Amino acid sequence: MRCGCEGQRVAPRPAPHAPRQSYLLTSTALATLLQLGAAAALSAGGAGGLAKGGFASGLYNTIFALLPLYLAEIPVTARFTLLRLPLSDRVFTLAPAAHLALSSGWASLVPALAGLAAGLAVSRNLWGLGRLQPAARLATLAQRVGEATEAQRRRAREAAEAGREAAQEAQAAPPRAGGDGGAAAAGGAAAPRPQAAAARPVSEEAVAALEQMGFGPQAVRQALAVSGGDVNAAANLLLSGL
Repeated sequence: MRCGCEGQRVAPRPAPHAPRQSYLLTSTALATLLQLGAAAALSAGGAGGLAKGGFASGLYNTIFALLPLYLAEIPVTARFTLLRLPLSDRVFTLAPAAHLALSSGWASLVPALAGLAAGLAVSRNLWGLGRLQPAARLATLAQRVGEATEAQRRRAREAAEAGREAAQEAQAAPPRAGGDGGAAAAGGAAAPRPQAAAARPVSEEAVAALEQMGFGPQAVRQALAVSGGDVNAAANLLLSGL
């Protein structure tokens, strides 16, 4: 039994290449390198006008790098004859591409040829270019950078929260009730009497402990003198801006 599909053209299998994003990145990068090499060769060969004026602006590399992918994956849907020449519907794509490549002479032809050569190299997997996965690697790199940044921000938030909790605990710690201090508090005095506080010696251990918290020695001794040698009360006074 014969199949009635002799007149239909089976679409060719795509040439082995990376996914679309990787194909585009790899072919564009290779086309840029080829274009730079061609510019150096033309400059050394005496094409001073081209070297001075530069290449035509536009996405010539990308457009012509995608042309081999288009030819490999898009099947022919119509065939016709023009002036006894057998043609297909691809002529409507290839003719504008040729016009674009020749629109500015060498300034547009060199980038177009560089993009076409790069697209052919990647689509045919020359030198293993078709197996490269730059898009996936860039995505992985971006994910790792994002995770590292988020971890750093989380550590900074935790450190700031720990600092705020320590400051709140230091402010909430009640001062020790002394003889004169308790009497002053019961009598409604606003602050301890300087004469009574000055009579008490200042502990060097208390001074060192408060200096380790970042306060200056003069402010530490003054706070200890006012608080009667109580380290917690002196810390509250220093935190409140004594």
